[in-house]
Amino acid sequence: MSSRFRDPGVSVYDFGQDFLVRCPGCDRRATVRVRDDEVRFTCRHCGRAASQASSRYAVQNEPLDWYFGLPLWLQISCAGECLWARNPQHLDFLEAFLSAGIRQRPLESTYYRNRLLASRLPRWMKLRSKRDAIRTGLLKLRALSVTS
Repeated sequence: MSSRFRDPGVSVYDFGQDFLVRCPGCDRRATVRVRDDEVRFTCRHCGRAASQASSRYAVQNEPLDWYFGLPLWLQISCAGECLWARNPQHLDFLEAFLSAGIRQRPLESTYYRNRLLASRLPRWMKLRSKRDAIRTGLLKLRALSVTS
């Protein structure tokens, strides 16, 4: 794992196109995907599906997808909190940021610093005392990301 993280300037919206979720029908892994003007929920295990206009959503900083409000597949209990990721790309970002010893913000002044995902992470995730628990939690999330 890298000891230095250079924030690429991503926001919460950069990880809002694809969600791994828990199917309300069979309790297995399903997907919520945004494509053009439509959002589609699909479970390949039980065949359940739904769609809606992509303009109907509420950005949440909770382990739910923004469109159907389904629980995320990638979530576990970690250090007395809930550690979660929306999709494998979000998990990649969290692994890079949380495992780094040095975390650098973007130098460009065009970014609103409080809109950056790294600035929106909860305080408990950034504490050195939680680093080992978080590293273990991230490994568990990674294993979940490849489990159907």
